[in-house]
Amino acid sequence: MGRRPRYRSPVQDSSPLARPDQARTPMPRRGGRK
Repeated sequence: MGRRPRYRSPVQDSSPLARPDQARTPMPRRGGRK
């Protein structure tokens, strides 16, 4: 169970980094981080 959320965290971070389109869109989940 701990591995599922841990693996998802890095995957979401890589998504916006790999895709400039996603980073450009204001995400409510990562809004505070940006």
